[in-house]
Amino acid sequence: MDQTYRAFPRTPHRAHGFLTVILATLLLLPVLFWPGDVAAHGKRPNLLKHCIDVYSGKGIKLPFDRKWRIRYSKKKRRWECYLPQTQGFNTMVPEHVKVLDVADACWRQFRTPKVHFHQGSNVKSAKSVHCGKTDGTVAKGDSGKSTVLRLCNRSTTQKIFASYAFWDTRNKRDKGWTSIGWYSVERGKCRDLKIGRPYKGDVFIRGQGGGNTWSGGAGSTFCIDSKKSFEFTHGDKTSCRGGNRKRVKMTKFALRHGTVTYNFR
Repeated sequence: MDQTYRAFPRTPHRAHGFLTVILATLLLLPVLFWPGDVAAHGKRPNLLKHCIDVYSGKGIKLPFDRKWRIRYSKKKRRWECYLPQTQGFNTMVPEHVKVLDVADACWRQFRTPKVHFHQGSNVKSAKSVHCGKTDGTVAKGDSGKSTVLRLCNRSTTQKIFASYAFWDTRNKRDKGWTSIGWYSVERGKCRDLKIGRPYKGDVFIRGQGGGNTWSGGAGSTFCIDSKKSFEFTHGDKTSCRGGNRKRVKMTKFALRHGTVTYNFR
């Protein structure tokens, strides 16, 4: 006797179950793929990881080694990596501070030099720092009239290391020229540096790399450190002695409110 087999008999209950699964999936899709805080407003860099990657040595780590931490310096209005002060038996190791280059962290982690701080967020919280597409938003309390120096590598040099000097008014009682560096700029790329809010006037710029140097004429000399990151207050007047410090020429360049581009050619 011939028999006919039906693997999935079409019953009303099975059809209703299938429709229920489809409906539930459609309802869950917006929840699963809705952009969260990081996706919708740029990507949040891991600032502590950046400090460890850039400043930690490659030697063997011992259990009692000091660990890097991060903080926002309200006085200097910048992010910093630091090793806390430690004290032992008849010994005291002072605190060690390095500049935390947020733009470099964005470049290393997300391949973008753009940095922004979310409107209404606490600038002293690492959660306020984001990289990427919404460049230009500012933190609460900022006037929004910031000045950005955009450094672009239009030369044939693979990587240029840039430094600059600006008129520093962060300390109202001790204004002067501050020299700061280094910022790497890949060939064909640009890098945005927020100078101030707002800043209008001259800055001095220097670039070096691949055996080439971009500098200015006589009279525009500032102190730099040729081997590591630096920030020297009164960089035009400091003695600039010791270690790898030296005086170098820099190119004069005028800034205004908004984003102004300087090309290394």
